[in-house]
Amino acid sequence: MFAEDGHKKLFLLTNLQENDKVQIKVQDGNVIIMPDKRRKTLAERIAGYKGDYKCSEWDMGKPSGLVVSIEGSD
Repeated sequence: MFAEDGHKKLFLLTNLQENDKVQIKVQDGNVIIMPDKRRKTLAERIAGYKGDYKCSEWDMGKPSGLVVSIEGSD
C-alpha cells in the first residue's frame, strides 16, 4: 500500500494527466521524466478524425465597419 500511495503522490507532483505524452531520458544516472512540449503536426491533429467535413466557401454578406486598404495589396 505504501508504494501505491508514494506513486500517487509522485504523480500528483508532476502536474501530468492520464495519457499525457512525456519525454524520458537518463542524465548522470538519473531518470528524468518531462512533459512532451513538442507541438503536434497537422497530420497528428487530424489523424483520428472520422467525420465527413468538406472544405467550402460561404457568403458572409457585405463588409461592415472600418475597412483598411494597404497600398499595393489586392
